[in-house]
This record gives sequence, C-alpha cells and structure tokens, in this order.
Amino acid sequence: MAKYELSLQTDFDEFVRSIKEGIEQRSSTVSLEEESTLSVENIRIHVVAYERYAFVGGNRSSLNVTFVGADGTVHLIATATGGSSARFIKINTWSESSFLDTLIFAANDYMRDNILSRSLSAAAKTSLMNSPSFTQKGDAMPAFYPYIDLHCDTLPRALSQKQETLFALSDTMTDVKKLREGHCLAQCFAIFLPPLPYVQKADDYPGDEAYIDALHRIFVRTAELHGDVFTRVETAEDLSLLPSSGKLGGILTMEDGRAVQGSFENLKHFYDMGVRILALLWNHANCFGAPNSPDPEIMNTGLTDFGKEAVGYMEELGMGVDVSHLSDGGFWDVVRLSKKPFFATHSNCRALNPHPRSMTDEMIRALADKGGVMGINFCPAFLYEDVSREDAGIDGIAAQLRHRINVGGLECAAVGTDFDGIGGKLEIPDASFMPHLFEELERRGFTADELEHIAYRNTARVLNDIL
Repeated sequence: MAKYELSLQTDFDEFVRSIKEGIEQRSSTVSLEEESTLSVENIRIHVVAYERYAFVGGNRSSLNVTFVGADGTVHLIATATGGSSARFIKINTWSESSFLDTLIFAANDYMRDNILSRSLSAAAKTSLMNSPSFTQKGDAMPAFYPYIDLHCDTLPRALSQKQETLFALSDTMTDVKKLREGHCLAQCFAIFLPPLPYVQKADDYPGDEAYIDALHRIFVRTAELHGDVFTRVETAEDLSLLPSSGKLGGILTMEDGRAVQGSFENLKHFYDMGVRILALLWNHANCFGAPNSPDPEIMNTGLTDFGKEAVGYMEELGMGVDVSHLSDGGFWDVVRLSKKPFFATHSNCRALNPHPRSMTDEMIRALADKGGVMGINFCPAFLYEDVSREDAGIDGIAAQLRHRINVGGLECAAVGTDFDGIGGKLEIPDASFMPHLFEELERRGFTADELEHIAYRNTARVLNDIL
C-alpha cells in the first residue's frame, strides 16, 4: 500500500508560512500560551496519507495522530507537545474531508487552540493533495476499537509448548500474531500459579520459584526477540508511547499471590520483575485471605493481617490490586483500605450469573466509586444464569457489559477475556476475532463512546493512576 509523507519542523509562524509556500523542512522552537497554562514547544508535524483508520493519542506532554492500515500496521501522522488522554476515532466513510476533520478534532481536543487546529488541517491537506496515491473511497469502514485486555493465561500454555516466546503459539487463544490481528493495544499476561492439588501430585513441577522464573523468561524473551512488534509496559509513560510506536504492549501480571508467602520483600521482588497487577487469590486460601466460595463462612472471610497491609504497600509500589477470585469479605476489606482504583480483571455480574466468582451490584457500585474497572470474562460459566452452559455468545457478553454500565456507570466497564484460561464453544474464540465483537456490540446499540471506554479508555485511566 502506497503512502505519501510530509514532515515539518518549524517555529509557529514559519510553520504556517511553510505550508502556504510548500516548504517541507524547517527547525526551531516556539512557545504559545493560552490562559497561562498551555504551552506548545518544539512543534513537529509528520503527516501520512494512508488507508482505513485514524488514531488520536496523547499524554501530558505530546499529541500523536496516527493512521492504522488495513493490515493493522500503525503509522505516525502528527506529534506536538501538550496533550491529554488517548482517544481513538473511527472514520466510517473514507474521504478527504473525513480525514481532515479527524485532524481538526485532534488539534481541538488536545491543544484547544484554533490556530494550531487550522495548521494541522493545512498540513494534512498539503500532504493529501500532493499524494498521487490518495483517492476518495466511499466504502463503509468496519468498527475499529483497539483494546486493552486485563487477563489471559497464555504464558503457561507457551511454557507447556516449550516455546521461547509468545510470538506464534499452537492452539492458543492469544499470541502476539493473533493480538495484533485483533488490534489489541496492550495485553495483560498472567503468571498463573497451578492449583495446589495439582502441584502436590505433579512429579515434574519445579516449584513456584522456578516456574515463575520460566514464565517471566518467556515474557522477557518475547520483547527481546520481537521488539519490532512487542514491548513491555511497566510505567504510565510506556503505555502512552504504544499508539505512536505501533507495537503491542505486554503487561505482566500474577494470578494467585501464594508465592508472596506473606513477605513484603517478595512483593517488591515481583514488582522488580515487572509484575504490575496481582490477583490476591485464586481458588485457595493463601497469605492474603480466602477465595470466593459457596460456603458462607469462607465467603465472608476477610483479608489476613498481612493482606490488609499489603494493599497499601502494593499501592505505594505501583502494583494494581486485583480482586477477581477473592471472597466477598476480602473484597470489602479492599474497598475499605484502598486509596487508589483497583481491578476486578476478569469478573462478571452476579445478578446475571449466580456463580460466587461473580460480583453483586453492591460490589460493582463500590468498585466504581473507587474508580476501578471490571473486565468482561468470556467464560460460559460466568456469563449466563445457567452456570453449566458450555457456549458463550456475544449476547451474553453484551448483557454483562450493559448491566455493569447500568449499575456502576460507563467508566467501570473493561475487557478481561480470560483467554487460554477458559474453554467451551465461544463466538469470540480467540483474540483475532475481537474486531467482530466490537462490530456486533455497535450493531446491538452500544455507542462509539461506550465502546471506546470499554475497549481501552477506562483501563488506561486506571493504569495511569496506578503505575
């Protein structure tokens, strides 16, 4: 696919003149203030005419406008200092005007300055009008919502296949190739600790420490050997750079805190390894507390003394607290003790699914009040009233998402597929099918704003607060 590029680096007045005169290169620095708070320095514009989609992203120091090709490859359109949170824009019908409108929106949204808006628009128009490859297209574009997935269990699958990296795996729901095909922005990869009954019987299990090191090595080697398409995300800055990099972000998490063994030193060790979200429990009691259970006594058990202290320590470190699998009593302790938003990375609504693993409406409201998010779990047993169901359709996903939005508000809804930790007949069988999910949700009445929040905005907000 051909593309035309125009790069401009200039001071503000020269920038405007250079567009009019068709000059493509200048260099300088400029300061522009609005209400004594907004400054624009080192304006640098890079415009690309390409196919299909526009992405607008930014952080506190930069504006990025990026174009995504039909193959999922991301190309930088524009950068300028002084932005805010990321936002994706879908172009429904391709035309020169829709492309320019996207850039105008970008400038208005991030810079809040009409002069810069006109300059960005002019730069785009200059590149498009001079591009021999640019043609107007009236074809409708499918839904495009790059997403952040809060949970998958793919690392253990890679280890069982004796793979060195996560790039291309056999018979898994995710790997780097599938995630990029599905337009994933960032994937949380869990170090899932095998159940204790299995560990106690398995002759070949190397022990938690060696097992964790093996999964960590696969994650690290993926970034080392496939750094052109995959990068580790450990800070808010790492997250903000993903859109303009065109790479899939990998966030290391841990499911079941038993390996912490009641030690703050161990917590710090896992943080230093790169773990940024820790699910306190799986389905067995540990040093943090008790798991979800049909037994009321277990279900009402709160956090241990160590677990209560650990919540604050994890927040100080910059490690997110995950309450999926936790007992109700433990959940309410986290609500009481937490000072930052927390995660239910892969949990559903108990009003629609009676499994004790799911969350009551009261819990959803409490999590939302704390600014937290709950990721939609695709497991059939957690979607429907009938917990014995083995099929999971988009109808169940849509109902679960709508319920949590109705109860906790739009900003608590997120994605937490649980890919490679679930089975059954799934309408979204792997990560490459995620665009189909968003397309169907849009068809079922979810607005573009709702889908943007679900796909990435809400999770990005919480990660930025924590990391």
